[in-house]
Amino acid sequence: MTKQHRVTPEQWESIELYADDNLYDACFLELRARVEVLDKRCEVQLMQLSDLQERHHRLTLRVGHLEHELVRDDDEPQQHCLEAMDPPEAFDD
Repeated sequence: MTKQHRVTPEQWESIELYADDNLYDACFLELRARVEVLDKRCEVQLMQLSDLQERHHRLTLRVGHLEHELVRDDDEPQQHCLEAMDPPEAFDD
């Protein structure tokens, strides 16, 4: 939908005034309410997806770090690996 075809706030007000007497206006208002609910759900899902992507990124970095620590050639104890395997506080839900 292009911007020129959007309903203005004034037009919505006039539709609301006649919605009780006009079936078409009532349908438009119901559709608008449904679209607003869908928009809110979409916003929430996008935020959740962003959070999941951030968690995935952090976990991928931790796995890479663990893999690097496990293949080290030195004779030091692998204490760094054990510490890195402890779950970070940021993941506590």
